Amino acid sequence: MNIKYAKKPIPELQARGYLGHFPEFRDNPLQFLGNLNRECGDIAKFRMGPMYFYYVNHPDYIKHILITNRKNYHRDRKFLAEGIPILGRGLLTTDAEEWERLRRIAQPVFHANQMAKYASMISEVATNSLKRWEVSANKGQPLNIADEILRLTLDVVAPTLFGINVTDEWQSFINSVNIIQAEGAKRLVTPVTLPLWIPTRSNIKANIALRNIDNTVFGMIAKYRQQQKAQHNLMNALIQARDEETGDSLTDQEIRDQVVTLLTAGYETTASILAWLFLLLSQHPEVEQKLRYEIEIVLKNQSPTYEYISSMKYLRMVIQESLRLYPPIWIFARTPIQSDDLGDYEIPANTVVYISPLMVQRHPKFWQSPEDFKPERFEVTEPTHSELAYIPFGTGVRSCIGRNFAIMMMQFIVIKVLQTYRLHLVQNQHIKPQFDITLHSHNGIYMNLEKI
Repeated sequence: MNIKYAKKPIPELQARGYLGHFPEFRDNPLQFLGNLNRECGDIAKFRMGPMYFYYVNHPDYIKHILITNRKNYHRDRKFLAEGIPILGRGLLTTDAEEWERLRRIAQPVFHANQMAKYASMISEVATNSLKRWEVSANKGQPLNIADEILRLTLDVVAPTLFGINVTDEWQSFINSVNIIQAEGAKRLVTPVTLPLWIPTRSNIKANIALRNIDNTVFGMIAKYRQQQKAQHNLMNALIQARDEETGDSLTDQEIRDQVVTLLTAGYETTASILAWLFLLLSQHPEVEQKLRYEIEIVLKNQSPTYEYISSMKYLRMVIQESLRLYPPIWIFARTPIQSDDLGDYEIPANTVVYISPLMVQRHPKFWQSPEDFKPERFEVTEPTHSELAYIPFGTGVRSCIGRNFAIMMMQFIVIKVLQTYRLHLVQNQHIKPQFDITLHSHNGIYMNLEKI
């Protein structure tokens, strides 16, 4: 006879009023989740409006959800409901067999042996784009490094993704991307939203932006199919990609959805971490000095190449530690299809379970001096932290498909910036995180530039 023992009740943070903890979660999620940890531990339950949500912050629970029993956990319904009308059915907005097929076709596009093809392009574009900073450097004017890095990253992404340089027409396209990103972020934190077909002012604006995006991307796809040239960019690679199991290729709609997903999830997240990285370097001159020394020893004032960056271990450690403290995707959610056991607790089916890389990567149980910026903690062959206590790109089969590309782009941009400028943080500015879909700085990060 099977005996099912009663599970422990999940610790709950009590709330009053109809909104529950929604205002706290919306206004300062870092403080709220920290309080949740202190009050309830590494698994907790809290209410926002009439709904209950769950939060896990232990590597064992994270491993169970994302790896061991991953097939029971899908993207949460709210994310899919808001994301599909905007992004389409790409890798971020699909599950099960549909996702597995898309991943299988797209995976070879991001293999390490493909990255070298984009390396020289990234280096050249970054060099040209950094010339814009000379005006501020010569005039001694502070620069909002967060905005400038976003623009620089976009300059790099345009040719590697589409094979084109940034033009006025491209800028119009990016303005449309920014509009739908903002609309998506707003919808994710709004409990009840109206469908896009209802003609509200914001919906009309979003639909115009979506039409502009579709016209541009479908036009590019048609042009590439007509030319049939072997160009080194991600869009052409997706057009040429085939499913190893079935031989199928992606349809135009699937390519559009993948490209929009890569763009919206790619350049902004990379820019986010780079802005925080340069802030951290300015606050820790000893780290910056050590990093500059490595760049000088390895490259000897030459432009970086794909062959050389793999030997720059300290650069990679600085990027890893920056990702630990400021992961661009600071929180995400999963929904269990069936109720599931997490240790001594039971998670009900069809609920929302939050996982926060930002919180687990600063967890004092799993990190020594978790608030300190110490790239050397990634120097050891056998890390002292738990594997699942570090998930800036997610983990398991659904980890970020563009991880290698993003890291390579970061490496090249950091090298080119440090070879060209010294960045000095403007004093007495209040820098704090803004918790959108990606982790931004609320009022920017202003720095003075010194040309080398």
